[in-house]
Amino acid sequence: LVGYRARKGRPLSGSLLILVSSSLAAMAPFADTGLAASIPPVLVILALLGVFSTTRRSAIRIAIWCGGLAAWSLAWAYPGFTLIDWVVVGAVLGGTSVSAYYVFLWADDARVQEELGHRVLFESSPVAIWELDYSDTIRAFETLRNDGVVDLRSRFATEPATLGELASSIVVGRVNPAANRMGNAATAETLGDFVARATPSQRLLAEDILVAAWEGRHDLVLDVRRVPEQDGRRLDAVVHWKVPVVNGRTDYSRVIMTASDLTPVREAEER
Repeated sequence: LVGYRARKGRPLSGSLLILVSSSLAAMAPFADTGLAASIPPVLVILALLGVFSTTRRSAIRIAIWCGGLAAWSLAWAYPGFTLIDWVVVGAVLGGTSVSAYYVFLWADDARVQEELGHRVLFESSPVAIWELDYSDTIRAFETLRNDGVVDLRSRFATEPATLGELASSIVVGRVNPAANRMGNAATAETLGDFVARATPSQRLLAEDILVAAWEGRHDLVLDVRRVPEQDGRRLDAVVHWKVPVVNGRTDYSRVIMTASDLTPVREAEER
């Protein structure tokens, strides 16, 4: 369980690590020398997992706890340890724990600074940015294909309600301030809310994006011209739609859509 949570990148529970390490150490009095000698290295690994996968406060507690249990297990595995042997073991365990903790502090500070930089870039960008989750949409595509649908755009023409149904499955995640200033989609929980009150030009934009996802494309660039907004304004923009590829696999849960507002530039060109 500990290894699975660590592999999935999920935060580990300090209580879980203490429970597992305590259970291992409790085996030492009942194990033979070979098995008892294998317990301290496992406890050191658990200590390192705790240092790198929990909070700073839990990291210190887990490192001390696992280090003490490792020393206690060694006492059962090697009852003939001398004082010098224990000093060496203590120095190795203590040095490993302290070194790992300071590496954790450095890595955690670097991660925080990186996340802060990304957040500042996201929030201050003059380009509108949406993070969209298409997970349910991909499953809806499979249902349509099983029903015999081959051409999604033709389906939109014969059954217009399909557009709203598919758009409703696209969940709007993070949205930056520039997107809030640009359009109504930024304040909707799903794009279905946006399509329900969209103009014909906006519906066509939604169709193009859904067809791109249907066809398995990873990116799309659309030149949007003279799209009337509901408040009477026109919108000219370049829309980029991008599906990230993570570890060789397409990740439709974090699709990025950006829009650069070109309305002032094109109005100036026309004048």
